[in-house]
Amino acid sequence: MTPTTDDRLALGPATRALLARLRWRARASLAARGLGSVLLVVVALALLSFALDRPLRLAWSSRAVILVVMLTMLGAVAWSRLLRPLLTPLPDDELARAAEARHPALDWRLLSAVQFARPGWAPGPETSRSLAALVVADAERRAAEVDAGRVVPAGPALQAGTRGGVVLLAGALLVAGFPAAAETWARRNLLLSSTARWPQDTHLVVEAAAFDPATGTAVVPHGSDLPLLVRAEGVVPKRVYVETWGEAQGGEAGRSELLVLDALGDGRFRVLLDEVTAGFTFVVRGGDAEEGPFRVRVIRRPWVDALVIHVAPPPHTGLPARAFGVDAGSVTLPAGTRVRLEARVSKPLARVTLEELPLGAEAASVHTTTIVDGGFEAALDLERAAAFRVDVVDRDGLGLAQPLRFSLVAQPDRAPEVQLALVGVGLNVTPQATVRARVAASDDHGLVAARLRLKVGGTDAAPRDTALPALAGRRAGEGQATLELDELELAPKTALTLWAEALDADPRGPNVGASPAVQLRVVTPEQLLAELLRRLHEQRLELDRMVLEEERLAQGLAGQDQATLERASRAHRDVGRAVLRAADVVEGVVAEMTSNRILDAATWDRLAEDVAAPLRALQQGPLQSARDLAERAAQAEEGARREASSAAGGAAAVVAAELRAIVARMGRIEELAELVGTLKRLIDEQRALLDRTRQGDPPRRR
Repeated sequence: MTPTTDDRLALGPATRALLARLRWRARASLAARGLGSVLLVVVALALLSFALDRPLRLAWSSRAVILVVMLTMLGAVAWSRLLRPLLTPLPDDELARAAEARHPALDWRLLSAVQFARPGWAPGPETSRSLAALVVADAERRAAEVDAGRVVPAGPALQAGTRGGVVLLAGALLVAGFPAAAETWARRNLLLSSTARWPQDTHLVVEAAAFDPATGTAVVPHGSDLPLLVRAEGVVPKRVYVETWGEAQGGEAGRSELLVLDALGDGRFRVLLDEVTAGFTFVVRGGDAEEGPFRVRVIRRPWVDALVIHVAPPPHTGLPARAFGVDAGSVTLPAGTRVRLEARVSKPLARVTLEELPLGAEAASVHTTTIVDGGFEAALDLERAAAFRVDVVDRDGLGLAQPLRFSLVAQPDRAPEVQLALVGVGLNVTPQATVRARVAASDDHGLVAARLRLKVGGTDAAPRDTALPALAGRRAGEGQATLELDELELAPKTALTLWAEALDADPRGPNVGASPAVQLRVVTPEQLLAELLRRLHEQRLELDRMVLEEERLAQGLAGQDQATLERASRAHRDVGRAVLRAADVVEGVVAEMTSNRILDAATWDRLAEDVAAPLRALQQGPLQSARDLAERAAQAEEGARREASSAAGGAAAVVAAELRAIVARMGRIEELAELVGTLKRLIDEQRALLDRTRQGDPPRRR
C-alpha cells in the first residue's frame, strides 16, 4: 500500500537538531583525523626522501622515481583517509544507532522514530500510526537528553589534529634549523634539479681479503664468500652501502645488488658477499663519499664433467653388466652387485670423499677412492639401499659447489614362487591311490632345484621328497610328479599334507619358496565310492530336470506358444551349461576312480564313453542346432514362423530323447557300480575273515 501524506510522520525539531549535531561532529572528526594522517605522511615522505638522498646521493632517475612514488602514496592516503570518509554519506538511521549505542536508555526509540519518519514507511498489522506517533514524540522528548559529545567524542579528533600539527611544526622547525639542507633537498627532490649537490665530508677506504688497492682488484675462489671491510674517515656516516654489477660469465649471471654494510664501530663497516660465482664490479657509498669502481675476479671451482656408474650383477642372476650416469636417478640393482665409479673432474684433485648412508642408518661409511689423471675411481659392493655423497678438493683447496648425490637400491633376491595342483584326485583318497601332481615354479634369476614334499599326519617321520628335475636350471616352468600311496601302507582317517618347494641359486644362501599346502584325508574305497556315486546321482537328477525342460520346450514350440518362443533360446543355453557341468563331473569321477583304483576299467570306460562323451557331443551338436533353430523361429516373419517353430520343436524333442537315453545309461552304470562295489567289499571281508581264521583268531560277529 502506498503511504499517504496523512500516514507520514515528521521528526521533531529537537530530534532533527540532534541528528544535525551528530552529523557535523562526525564530519569534523573525520576531517581532523584525515588531515592529521595527510600531514603525517607528507612529513614522513619528505624525511624518507631526505634520508635516502642525503647519504646515497641518488641519481636524477632515482629521485624522479621516488618523487612519483611519494606523490602516488600521498594521493592514496589523502583519498583513503580524508576525501573518501568525508564523501561517505551519514544517514539518519546510522547516526541514531550510534547515539543509542552510547545511550542505552533510549531503548531503540530514536532509531524507531527515524525509521517511522521515512517517506516509504506505512502502518502495518503490528504497528499503527498512533503507536508510531507516540514513539516519535517520545524520541523528541528524549532527544534533548542526548549528549552529542558522548556519541562522537572530540578527544580522538583533537589527538589526530594535534598529532598532525606537531608533525607539521616539527617539519617546519627542521626547515628553519637547517635551511641550506632543506633548500638543497627541495631543489633535488621536488624540482628534480640536476645541478644541486650535497657537500662532501666523508672519505671511505676499502679493505678486503685478497684485495689489491693498487690495482683495485680482489681475487675470490669460485663459490666462496667475500668479506668487504670499509673504514670511514672524517664524518662517519650511519650507513655505508655497496652496489655491485656485472655481466654473465660462463653461463652464470653476474652479481647486481645494493647491500647495507654492518656497522662495527670506530668508523668500520663490514658486509659478506656470499657464494661469489662470477666476477663483478662494485662501488662503495657512505655519507657523501663514493669509492670505486673496484673489480672482483673469480677462480673457478672444480666440477664433475661426467660420473659413470658401472655395475656388474652377481653371476647367478644372468643379468649383463651395464653403465649409466647419475642422471638416471635412483637405480634398483640386485643385492651383491659390484659397483665401480669412474669420474672426470675439471681440475687436478688433492682429495676425494665418497660417503655411503644406508637407508635407515644414522652414520655414513666412507669408501676408499683412487685419484687418477683427470678424475677418480672407486669400487664397492652394493648390499642394501643407500644414498651416496661425493665431494672433492682440488689443489687450490676448493671443493665442489654442491656435493654430488645419487641413490642405489639393492633388490634382495626373492624366493621362488611355487604353485601346486593335484590331478585326478580330490581331498579324499584311498590307501592305494596314485596321486599325480603338477608343480609350476618361477624365480627372478633362475631355479636350482624343486621337489614335491609329503608329510603323513600323526607321525614324527621326516617328509618324503620327490625331485622335479624338469624345473632345475630354468627361470619358470612346470614339473610332474607321481606318488603311489600303497607304498606308504596308510590306514583310513590318516591325514596327508602335500606341498612343493623350489630353491634358487643365491650364493649367499639359497632362497626357498613353497606352495600353499594341500590337505588330503585317507578314506576307505567304500567311503570314496559312496561319495563319487552321490555326485553322479546329483548330476543325474539335474539332467532329469533338463529332460523335462527340453520336453516342455518341444511341446511349446510345436504348438507355437509365444512365451515358449521368447524363452526357448535362453532355456537351451541353460540346458547346455547343465550338460557341460554334468560332463565335467562325470570325467572328474572317472579320474578319481582311476587314481584311487576303485571299481574296474570297464566301469571307467562306460562312464567316459557312454555318459561323458555323449554329453559333450549332445552339447556341441543337437543342443546347438536346437538353440539356433529356436532363435530363427523367434525372429521369423509371421508367415514363416509356423514352420520355423515346428522345426525348433522337433530339434528340442531330439535333444530330450538323446538326453533321456544318456540319463538312463547313467542310472544303469550307477547301479552296476554300486553292485560291483558291494561285491568287492564282501569279497574283501571274506578274505579278511579267512586270513584271521588261518591265524587262529575267532571270527567276529557282524
